[in-house]
Amino acid sequence: MRLLLSLLLLLFAGSVAAQDVDSRTLSLATQDRNGMFMLTVIAFPDRTKATIRNFFEPEQDPPIVDYPKERFEQLWRQADALDLERFAVVNGSGDIEPAFHYVVTVMEDHDGQRRARGYRIPKCGIAPELDAFVQAMANGLLPPGSPGLFKPCAPPATAADPAPPGT
Repeated sequence: MRLLLSLLLLLFAGSVAAQDVDSRTLSLATQDRNGMFMLTVIAFPDRTKATIRNFFEPEQDPPIVDYPKERFEQLWRQADALDLERFAVVNGSGDIEPAFHYVVTVMEDHDGQRRARGYRIPKCGIAPELDAFVQAMANGLLPPGSPGLFKPCAPPATAADPAPPGT
């Protein structure tokens, strides 16, 4: 729970920095063997910046780096085209479980109005286009192997597998 609150606080802090100007924000939260990461990318009219935080490392100010504007624009268009609504997080959805889901937030601040949407995309069984979207968002800013799996996915069930108990 503490990590979830910290994650939300970081996202809020990043968006507060952008609230006085028109901006668009994409964020990715994930947990894997390298740690629990929050990557936030904010596109301002004149620049695009990213910040990365590993919640398992000692407290430090997360670095702010340049992010390719073209990559951000491509990801922004993909977020609309990928039908992410099927993964939408709604109030009361429970834990975001970043070990088992890529948690993506899409936010837009325009003329003092904010529109934000959050999505929990399952890591196991992820469609190739969704995996490509997540990997492109990371843009090599996370350690090798991240974003990735916290533990291996269970193999898919086959017709020869017995039905689980209680079904």
